[in-house]
Amino acid sequence: MTDDTPIKLAASVHVVRRQSGLLLHCRRTGQTLRLSAAAAALLPPLTQGSSVGGLVQAMRTAFPNATGLSQKVQGFLAPLERNGMLAVDESTAASQGARTWPPRHVLLRSSAWLDPLVAALLRVPAGARKAAWAMLVAGCTMLLWQLQSSGLWPGLKHALMEFDLRGLLIFVGVVLVHETAHALTCRMAGAPVRAAGIVWHGGMMPGPFVDTSHASYLPSRWARFAIPAAGPMVNLLGAGLCAAMLLQHPDASWADAWRSAFIVCVAFVFFDLNPLVASDGSHMLEAALDDELARQVALRPELATLTSRRTIRAYRFACVLWVTTMAAHFRWWW
Repeated sequence: MTDDTPIKLAASVHVVRRQSGLLLHCRRTGQTLRLSAAAAALLPPLTQGSSVGGLVQAMRTAFPNATGLSQKVQGFLAPLERNGMLAVDESTAASQGARTWPPRHVLLRSSAWLDPLVAALLRVPAGARKAAWAMLVAGCTMLLWQLQSSGLWPGLKHALMEFDLRGLLIFVGVVLVHETAHALTCRMAGAPVRAAGIVWHGGMMPGPFVDTSHASYLPSRWARFAIPAAGPMVNLLGAGLCAAMLLQHPDASWADAWRSAFIVCVAFVFFDLNPLVASDGSHMLEAALDDELARQVALRPELATLTSRRTIRAYRFACVLWVTTMAAHFRWWW
């Protein structure tokens, strides 16, 4: 870019304030970048539209004793351009408002069908909703304990060798409720669900998805926490349902199907909480730490220059705890 190159922040870019500082989030690409205190001085001219030379002059005004400003501004603009956050003129900026989806996504319909259910749930007092969730989780935990105490907890190795495909059908139902729970929680928190449909994982396995990326604009970290947390909660409820069926009808014709579904539900509770990859668990941790980039910087030290050491230590501790717990559980289960 030359000094005369017009430059402007794309219309799809939103500034998000967090404890860790300012973040730029692009609705079109889903990318997030953190701003340093110095780079934040460039936001007003970038939002209004300027040129590379204008940005250099703005930096010179804000930091009169700084040197090498032209190189620093170029270094600041490079990741913005790479992540689709810049528009060189008004027409380009206006055209970048809609997110483009890769071919592996098949969009189905809007989330308007959720409106009556959202309205009904919002009429229930918040305390009652939280109490109901707590009772459901407690009930599922008791059912899992009873299943283990009764000796009916299916062994992982044996159950995998005799896996019943009907159990997979039950789990598909759990997954549909899982994604619906994300969408409901997002809408109830006040953020829109941008899209819903089917994604082809690895280009082969279909699965439902909902786009709750607008949740990043919610000011409450616990509202942002609840949206990804709804998924693992549904997996736990699915495991509780399977446990109840096995306790009530251990020898029924569908017992093998419930055992198979139980195995998959419990396994996905653990896998969905994996903080090492982009998952519901990592999004829950990032919301609790009030830092959408916590996973990236915790796992890649070279990116950690703008993140507090406390956040990095907390995230890495959660990773160690998850690996240890999963290894111990599956060792016992096998």
